[in-house]
Amino acid sequence: MVRYKVKQKNTFEGKAFRVLFIVLADLFIVFSVIIIGYDSVFSPEFPVSIGAFFLILLLWLNVEMVVQYFWRGKRRSRILKKYKVTQFTQHVLFEENDIKIENLYGNFKFRVNGVLICNNEILVVKMSQNNFYCLPGGHVKIAESSREAMLRENKEETGYNAHIEKLIAITENFFTRKNGKKIHELGFYYLLKLDDKENITKKEYETQEENEEKINLHFKWVSIEELKNIDFKPTQLKEKLLNKNFEFEHFIIK
Repeated sequence: MVRYKVKQKNTFEGKAFRVLFIVLADLFIVFSVIIIGYDSVFSPEFPVSIGAFFLILLLWLNVEMVVQYFWRGKRRSRILKKYKVTQFTQHVLFEENDIKIENLYGNFKFRVNGVLICNNEILVVKMSQNNFYCLPGGHVKIAESSREAMLRENKEETGYNAHIEKLIAITENFFTRKNGKKIHELGFYYLLKLDDKENITKKEYETQEENEEKINLHFKWVSIEELKNIDFKPTQLKEKLLNKNFEFEHFIIK
Protein backbone atom coordinates (compact mmCIF):
# COMPACT_ATOMS: atom_id res chain seq x y z
CA MET A 1 0.00 0.00 0.00
CA VAL A 2 1.35 3.39 -0.96
CA ARG A 3 0.71 6.03 1.67
CA TYR A 4 0.80 9.71 0.99
CA LYS A 5 0.74 12.13 3.88
CA VAL A 6 -0.24 15.70 3.08
CA LYS A 7 1.59 18.10 5.35
CA GLN A 8 0.53 21.67 5.79
CA LYS A 9 3.52 23.85 6.45
CA ASN A 10 3.16 27.40 7.61
CA THR A 11 5.40 28.61 4.80
CA PHE A 12 3.93 32.07 4.33
CA GLU A 13 5.93 33.61 7.20
CA GLY A 14 9.14 31.91 6.03
CA LYS A 15 8.75 33.09 2.45
CA ALA A 16 7.81 36.60 3.55
CA PHE A 17 10.90 36.79 5.81
CA ARG A 18 13.16 35.55 3.00
CA VAL A 19 11.78 38.06 0.51
CA LEU A 20 12.07 40.86 3.09
CA PHE A 21 15.68 39.90 3.79
CA ILE A 22 16.57 39.92 0.09
CA VAL A 23 14.86 43.29 -0.43
CA LEU A 24 16.78 44.76 2.51
CA ALA A 25 20.02 43.34 1.13
CA ASP A 26 19.20 44.89 -2.25
CA LEU A 27 18.53 48.24 -0.63
CA PHE A 28 21.76 47.99 1.38
CA ILE A 29 23.83 47.44 -1.77
CA VAL A 30 22.03 50.23 -3.65
CA PHE A 31 22.40 52.79 -0.85
CA SER A 32 26.01 51.75 -0.24
CA VAL A 33 26.79 52.42 -3.88
CA ILE A 34 24.91 55.73 -3.83
CA ILE A 35 26.32 57.03 -0.55
CA ILE A 36 29.89 55.71 -0.62
CA GLY A 37 30.34 55.37 -4.34
CA TYR A 38 30.78 52.37 -6.58
CA ASP A 39 34.55 52.62 -6.74
CA SER A 40 34.84 52.81 -2.96
CA VAL A 41 32.48 49.95 -2.19
CA PHE A 42 34.07 47.52 -4.62
CA SER A 43 37.66 48.74 -4.30
CA PRO A 44 40.37 46.48 -2.84
CA GLU A 45 40.98 49.09 -0.12
CA PHE A 46 37.40 48.68 1.22
CA PRO A 47 37.68 46.20 4.16
CA VAL A 48 37.82 42.75 2.50
CA SER A 49 35.63 44.20 -0.18
CA ILE A 50 32.41 44.14 1.89
CA GLY A 51 30.47 45.24 -1.15
CA ALA A 52 31.62 42.19 -3.10
CA PHE A 53 30.71 39.95 -0.15
CA PHE A 54 27.17 41.31 0.02
CA LEU A 55 26.85 41.08 -3.75
CA ILE A 56 27.77 37.37 -3.66
CA LEU A 57 25.40 36.81 -0.72
CA LEU A 58 22.58 38.56 -2.55
CA LEU A 59 23.24 36.55 -5.71
CA TRP A 60 23.16 33.30 -3.72
CA LEU A 61 19.90 34.24 -2.01
CA ASN A 62 18.22 35.09 -5.30
CA VAL A 63 19.40 31.85 -6.94
CA GLU A 64 18.29 29.85 -3.88
CA MET A 65 14.83 31.42 -3.93
CA VAL A 66 14.40 30.72 -7.65
CA VAL A 67 15.50 27.09 -7.21
CA GLN A 68 13.14 26.64 -4.26
CA TYR A 69 10.23 28.11 -6.19
CA PHE A 70 10.64 26.16 -9.41
CA TRP A 71 12.18 22.88 -8.25
CA ARG A 72 9.99 22.36 -5.19
CA GLY A 73 6.92 23.59 -7.05
CA LYS A 74 7.46 21.07 -9.85
CA ARG A 75 8.24 18.30 -7.36
CA ARG A 76 5.04 19.06 -5.45
CA SER A 77 3.04 18.94 -8.69
CA ARG A 78 4.54 15.55 -9.56
CA ILE A 79 3.61 14.19 -6.13
CA LEU A 80 0.04 15.48 -6.41
CA LYS A 81 -0.37 13.89 -9.84
CA LYS A 82 1.23 10.60 -8.75
CA TYR A 83 -1.09 10.16 -5.79
CA LYS A 84 -4.14 11.65 -7.51
CA VAL A 85 -4.43 14.50 -4.99
CA THR A 86 -6.40 17.35 -6.52
CA GLN A 87 -6.41 21.09 -5.90
CA PHE A 88 -9.90 20.61 -4.43
CA THR A 89 -8.39 18.29 -1.81
CA GLN A 90 -5.95 20.94 -0.69
CA HIS A 91 -8.70 23.53 -0.53
CA VAL A 92 -10.85 21.32 1.65
CA LEU A 93 -8.06 20.14 3.93
CA PHE A 94 -6.31 23.42 4.47
CA GLU A 95 -8.94 26.13 4.17
CA GLU A 96 -12.27 24.75 5.30
CA ASN A 97 -10.57 22.53 7.90
CA ASP A 98 -13.19 19.79 7.50
CA ILE A 99 -12.00 16.20 7.52
CA LYS A 100 -12.80 15.48 3.88
CA ILE A 101 -10.54 14.04 1.20
CA GLU A 102 -11.26 13.98 -2.51
CA ASN A 103 -9.20 12.44 -5.29
CA LEU A 104 -9.91 11.09 -8.77
CA TYR A 105 -11.41 7.88 -7.37
CA GLY A 106 -13.84 9.30 -4.84
CA ASN A 107 -14.41 11.06 -1.53
CA PHE A 108 -13.82 10.28 2.13
CA LYS A 109 -15.88 12.09 4.75
CA PHE A 110 -16.04 12.02 8.54
CA ARG A 111 -19.47 13.12 9.75
CA VAL A 112 -21.53 13.30 12.93
CA ASN A 113 -25.34 13.17 13.11
CA GLY A 114 -27.72 13.72 15.99
CA VAL A 115 -30.87 11.89 17.06
CA LEU A 116 -33.14 14.56 18.55
CA ILE A 117 -36.34 13.13 20.03
CA CYS A 118 -39.09 15.14 21.71
CA ASN A 119 -42.60 13.93 22.58
CA ASN A 120 -42.05 10.74 20.54
CA GLU A 121 -41.10 12.82 17.49
CA ILE A 122 -37.73 12.88 15.80
CA LEU A 123 -36.15 15.74 13.87
CA VAL A 124 -35.18 14.85 10.29
CA VAL A 125 -33.78 16.98 7.49
CA LYS A 126 -33.81 16.91 3.69
CA MET A 127 -31.22 18.78 1.64
CA SER A 128 -32.33 20.64 -1.47
CA GLN A 129 -30.25 18.40 -3.77
CA ASN A 130 -31.58 15.14 -2.23
CA ASN A 131 -34.95 13.40 -2.33
CA PHE A 132 -34.56 11.59 0.99
CA TYR A 133 -34.46 12.51 4.66
CA CYS A 134 -31.63 11.92 7.10
CA LEU A 135 -30.55 13.07 10.55
CA PRO A 136 -29.12 16.58 11.08
CA GLY A 137 -25.35 16.78 11.26
CA GLY A 138 -22.19 17.74 9.45
CA HIS A 139 -18.47 17.26 9.07
CA VAL A 140 -15.95 16.91 11.86
CA LYS A 141 -13.11 19.41 11.66
CA ILE A 142 -9.41 18.78 12.11
CA ALA A 143 -8.38 18.80 15.80
CA GLU A 144 -12.05 18.53 16.84
CA SER A 145 -13.53 15.55 18.67
CA SER A 146 -16.70 13.94 17.35
CA ARG A 147 -18.58 15.05 20.48
CA GLU A 148 -17.47 18.66 20.03
CA ALA A 149 -18.45 18.50 16.36
CA MET A 150 -21.87 17.08 17.25
CA LEU A 151 -22.72 19.91 19.64
CA ARG A 152 -21.44 22.53 17.18
CA GLU A 153 -23.26 21.09 14.16
CA ASN A 154 -26.50 20.63 16.09
CA LYS A 155 -26.53 24.27 17.17
CA GLU A 156 -25.51 25.55 13.71
CA GLU A 157 -28.07 23.51 11.78
CA THR A 158 -31.08 23.17 14.08
CA GLY A 159 -30.66 26.18 16.37
CA TYR A 160 -31.54 24.01 19.39
CA ASN A 161 -29.42 23.71 22.51
CA ALA A 162 -28.88 20.08 23.45
CA HIS A 163 -26.48 17.81 25.25
CA ILE A 164 -25.19 14.37 24.33
CA GLU A 165 -26.61 11.32 26.07
CA LYS A 166 -24.58 8.64 24.31
CA LEU A 167 -23.15 7.28 21.07
CA ILE A 168 -25.64 4.84 19.54
CA ALA A 169 -24.08 3.94 16.19
CA ILE A 170 -21.03 4.13 13.96
CA THR A 171 -21.54 3.62 10.24
CA GLU A 172 -19.09 2.90 7.46
CA ASN A 173 -21.11 3.88 4.42
CA PHE A 174 -19.98 3.08 0.86
CA PHE A 175 -22.01 4.32 -2.12
CA THR A 176 -21.64 5.76 -5.60
CA ARG A 177 -23.12 9.04 -6.79
CA LYS A 178 -24.90 9.49 -10.11
CA ASN A 179 -21.73 10.97 -11.62
CA GLY A 180 -19.84 7.77 -10.80
CA LYS A 181 -17.91 9.24 -7.88
CA LYS A 182 -17.40 6.71 -5.07
CA ILE A 183 -18.10 7.89 -1.53
CA HIS A 184 -16.60 6.45 1.66
CA GLU A 185 -18.31 7.99 4.67
CA LEU A 186 -17.57 7.41 8.34
CA GLY A 187 -20.48 8.46 10.54
CA PHE A 188 -20.93 8.82 14.29
CA TYR A 189 -24.56 8.95 15.49
CA TYR A 190 -25.29 10.48 18.88
CA LEU A 191 -28.49 10.44 20.92
CA LEU A 192 -29.16 14.03 21.99
CA LYS A 193 -31.42 15.51 24.62
CA LEU A 194 -32.93 18.97 24.25
CA ASP A 195 -32.11 21.43 27.01
CA ASP A 196 -35.44 23.25 26.60
CA LYS A 197 -38.35 21.45 24.95
CA GLU A 198 -40.52 24.57 25.06
CA ASN A 199 -38.40 26.18 22.34
CA ILE A 200 -39.94 23.86 19.73
CA THR A 201 -42.56 26.05 18.08
CA LYS A 202 -42.47 24.87 14.46
CA LYS A 203 -43.19 21.42 13.09
CA GLU A 204 -41.41 22.31 9.84
CA TYR A 205 -38.90 25.00 8.96
CA GLU A 206 -36.13 25.77 6.49
CA THR A 207 -32.62 27.13 6.84
CA GLN A 208 -29.67 27.61 4.50
CA GLU A 209 -26.13 26.36 4.95
CA GLU A 210 -23.60 29.17 5.27
CA ASN A 211 -21.24 28.11 2.52
CA GLU A 212 -20.60 28.73 -1.17
CA GLU A 213 -23.22 26.19 -2.29
CA LYS A 214 -26.05 27.78 -0.24
CA ILE A 215 -27.85 24.46 0.22
CA ASN A 216 -31.41 24.72 1.56
CA LEU A 217 -32.23 22.47 4.52
CA HIS A 218 -35.82 21.41 5.15
CA PHE A 219 -36.31 20.31 8.77
CA LYS A 220 -39.33 18.36 9.91
CA TRP A 221 -40.49 16.82 13.18
CA VAL A 222 -42.12 13.43 12.51
CA SER A 223 -43.32 10.71 14.84
CA ILE A 224 -40.99 7.76 15.10
CA GLU A 225 -43.71 5.58 13.57
CA GLU A 226 -43.86 7.89 10.53
CA LEU A 227 -40.28 7.03 9.63
CA LYS A 228 -41.46 3.84 7.91
CA ASN A 229 -43.51 5.95 5.47
CA ILE A 230 -40.75 8.31 4.37
CA ASP A 231 -37.56 7.79 2.39
CA PHE A 232 -34.94 7.87 5.14
CA LYS A 233 -31.26 6.98 4.94
CA PRO A 234 -29.35 5.05 6.06
CA THR A 235 -31.99 2.31 6.12
CA GLN A 236 -30.16 0.35 8.84
CA LEU A 237 -30.49 3.30 11.16
CA LYS A 238 -34.12 3.71 10.17
CA GLU A 239 -34.89 0.19 11.44
CA LYS A 240 -32.94 0.89 14.61
CA LEU A 241 -34.97 4.05 15.33
CA LEU A 242 -38.29 2.39 14.51
CA ASN A 243 -37.47 -0.27 17.09
CA LYS A 244 -36.42 2.44 19.55
CA ASN A 245 -33.16 0.62 19.98
CA PHE A 246 -30.61 3.06 21.38
CA GLU A 247 -27.92 0.54 22.23
CA PHE A 248 -24.62 0.93 20.39
CA GLU A 249 -24.23 -0.79 17.02
CA HIS A 250 -21.67 -0.74 14.23
CA PHE A 251 -22.99 -0.81 10.64
CA ILE A 252 -21.01 -1.45 7.46
CA ILE A 253 -23.21 -0.34 4.58
CA LYS A 254 -22.29 -1.34 1.01
